[in-house]
Amino acid sequence: RDSSTSRGLGDVYKRQTNIYSDYFKQLDNGHYFKAMVGFNAELYKDRSVSADKSTLITPSVPTINTAVGEPSVAGGYRHTSVAGFFARLNWNYKDRYMLEANGRYDGSSRFIGDKRWGFFPSGSAGWRISEENFWKDSKLSNIVNDFKIRGSYGLLGDDNLGDSYKEFDFMGGYNYKDGGSTIDGAYVVGSVPRGLPATTISWIKAKILDIGFDVSFLNNRLSGQFDYFRRTRDGLPDRRYDVLIPAEAGFDLPYENLKSDVHTGYALSIRWNDNVEDFYYSIGVNTVSYTHLRA
Repeated sequence: RDSSTSRGLGDVYKRQTNIYSDYFKQLDNGHYFKAMVGFNAELYKDRSVSADKSTLITPSVPTINTAVGEPSVAGGYRHTSVAGFFARLNWNYKDRYMLEANGRYDGSSRFIGDKRWGFFPSGSAGWRISEENFWKDSKLSNIVNDFKIRGSYGLLGDDNLGDSYKEFDFMGGYNYKDGGSTIDGAYVVGSVPRGLPATTISWIKAKILDIGFDVSFLNNRLSGQFDYFRRTRDGLPDRRYDVLIPAEAGFDLPYENLKSDVHTGYALSIRWNDNVEDFYYSIGVNTVSYTHLRA
């Protein structure tokens, strides 16, 4: 019975950098301000090497040196990095009105040229109606202790395009060690063209809308949250179907940001918090429902 042995070695290097500074100011008239600016970066390197050899002399000693077949050696290297600048500004007035604005400017090594960087802003607002005088003066305040409505909208970027797009697919050239052939008595390692470089592909961009409310009853013992959300993603990778390349070329068209999809749904949670003397307990129910509409 033919047997073989293989050995592999790999190492992973990851470095993260986060730098930020914030400032806040509480005014006597109830206004509260907070600002934050920062920078973050991630570097990831993955290196591997493997070797295998067939026809072991004895299966009880499965090492490379105790095999007499043809050796095979392979190795790999992957290097990705992201970097981004971010800023956030918050305003709050007596815990009644709330505003937040965010902005990110992110770059990824997976893309090239002017496709590498993207700006992704977002914002949110909230209104705690139960802090208004007309609410406090009404009989409703005896039942509903807290009621806040809120909403947010933002643009988020994603540089993970899945298995369809690999690092450095924006480069041309050849993939080496792809098959081979014996020429004039010598084995020659084969190579194949990488195909057309993907020079137009960039970030997947998701537009996310969220509208909801928080409510509490019975001295905050009964509380609930409701959210409606809608996410629209643009720039999902795919190949064009209206342009054909002859099969003899040996490669396909590059991936581009062509497709989109939509997710909509809602989330509802209800919780009861109470105590019996020194025994405190909490009971909650969560419900999430969504639909996936592909555009």
